Amino acid sequence: MSQILTHTGGIAHVPGTGTIKVVKGSTPSAGADCYDKVPTGKYWLIQTAQYTLTTSATVASRNFRIGFSDNSTATSPKYGNEFYSSASTGTQAASLTYTYAVSELPFASGTAQNDVPIPIAQMILPPGAAIYTITQSKQSGDQFSAPIFLVEEWNA
Repeated sequence: MSQILTHTGGIAHVPGTGTIKVVKGSTPSAGADCYDKVPTGKYWLIQTAQYTLTTSATVASRNFRIGFSDNSTATSPKYGNEFYSSASTGTQAASLTYTYAVSELPFASGTAQNDVPIPIAQMILPPGAAIYTITQSKQSGDQFSAPIFLVEEWNA
């Protein structure tokens, strides 16, 4: 049995090593943030995630943040009780495409201005947990592409 800290601060007992898989998230409509959730009957440990945001020509300084919640409400921005979030330390201006690399692994800064590392804590997310972005100063023409997750997955 493997043990790892859960989102509630408890210890999850999961049977050995989970299955490593790449999961493509949902593409939101223009001007919307990303929203995905852990499948029913599964636990996820997010190894890495990649979000790409292309900003419109509308002048504003956007700030990226990823969050995890219990998904107890169907309304944004936090979809229930948020138990973790991590934000970019910089902003993204108009007419730019940035890639936000989310990982619990230690890594150096991106090699280009538009590669932005976002640290997250290592924790197992329960079935149905929400994984979402909240982008401050987001404009109606801003567009996220579908996020890509590398997860370790266990059956609940």
